[in-house]
Amino acid sequence: MEVGVGSVLNRFKINSRRDILIFEDLVCEHFQYLQEKGKGEVLFRVGKEWAFLCINNLLPSIIRKLGVVGTVENFCGPAWKNIGVLESVEIKQEGKEIILKTEGETISSKIGPNRFMEGFFAGVLSALYKQDITFLNSKNQSGIICYRFKIRRGKFHVKGRKKTEYDKLNKTRKVEGFRLKDLMKKGLVKLKEGNKLEYRGKRMFIFENTALHLFGINSELLEGAEIASRNFFSELVDEKAGRREKLFLMKNLLQIMGWGKVRLILKDRTVKVVTTELPHGLHSGPENWDYLDYMVLGYLKIIDEGTELVSSCNRGGTHTGTYNIPG
Repeated sequence: MEVGVGSVLNRFKINSRRDILIFEDLVCEHFQYLQEKGKGEVLFRVGKEWAFLCINNLLPSIIRKLGVVGTVENFCGPAWKNIGVLESVEIKQEGKEIILKTEGETISSKIGPNRFMEGFFAGVLSALYKQDITFLNSKNQSGIICYRFKIRRGKFHVKGRKKTEYDKLNKTRKVEGFRLKDLMKKGLVKLKEGNKLEYRGKRMFIFENTALHLFGINSELLEGAEIASRNFFSELVDEKAGRREKLFLMKNLLQIMGWGKVRLILKDRTVKVVTTELPHGLHSGPENWDYLDYMVLGYLKIIDEGTELVSSCNRGGTHTGTYNIPG
């Protein structure tokens, strides 16, 4: 893995492409919130669409020659372990049913079996089998989760970008500024067992960014993102720090996480968060970085709980979120 300003490069992949880093506790609290608010089915659908796009559009054809079992256990499994998603995976087919067992899932170890991961594995299998795979049930036994799926007639398909276009859009560029490796040298960010990063004791894992574009497109999944962000980042922010120090930390965190090159424009009570070199998704249609806006909003509410998102704009590869901080 290589890191630079606003980009995370996962070298395990066949070609070098952009990913982001996501904090484990942040995403887990948000997913749990969505399930409790009855958004589980939308969460499942987005997980399925995201995984389908990743496998269908990015998996090299030569890997598919391994067959479904070989691809999942010998390629996907090691790749998922490499980025800190899980420890191991096994799969077998019994008639029209598919049984998939995982151990050490990052998200499920925190909140138990969840609709997002159920959708994720349904999407992976739908892409590999080239048929619509439906979820039946899951059971958690001491950290080993057993998923059962069924092969249906007909195909499942999600329209998305071609691999060549996606790779071109997400090609990393060398830009000057704050680098994650600087924090690693200082010992503030540490690489732990299982290829997991920690920042001030908070675990992070590599996350392909299309899922968060889909969250923005399915806007009901943005509910709770601001709350989860505020709750999480409040544990990283020094209450005694001044406003500018807190804003500088936010800028650095966004770049560390791979969101791009971030510039803050401060004027009176207004803060503009201007981001370039943003990660692009696999989905078809326009980019959607609304999740970023709500994550930033949650952080800014640590500074003043009356903070509001005034506007959000995408123009010429630049995303600008404008916030009003009354204090």
